[in-house]
Amino acid sequence: MPYRVVFSRRARADLASKVRTRQVREHLLEVAESALDDYVPPDGGVEETPDGEVFWRRGLTVEERARLNAREARGQEDLDDGTEKAYDFGFTYVSHWLGWQVVSIWHKDDINDKLGPSS
Repeated sequence: MPYRVVFSRRARADLASKVRTRQVREHLLEVAESALDDYVPPDGGVEETPDGEVFWRRGLTVEERARLNAREARGQEDLDDGTEKAYDFGFTYVSHWLGWQVVSIWHKDDINDKLGPSS
């Protein structure tokens, strides 16, 4: 069943300030619209907080994960060429009556931002 994604002010600000390239911003929006329901490890999860469940998801689709796994199985590591990639980012989100509300976007180097204001 399709869902709708709502971005909080903080998440919109994060997208504008943390993600440098338009291509990566656009891809993250696509991931949000297609993959937030898939929050299983290693690319997602759910954590209980005093305010309820908080979900997180890396910025890649199930298909992209499969391609990365295939590369690793062939012994090809993902080389860090210094360019910004969508899977370097992640979403923190909560259930919303329309579907999901993204409350923040974080970079892998800022993992402490993953849980947003509740952490």
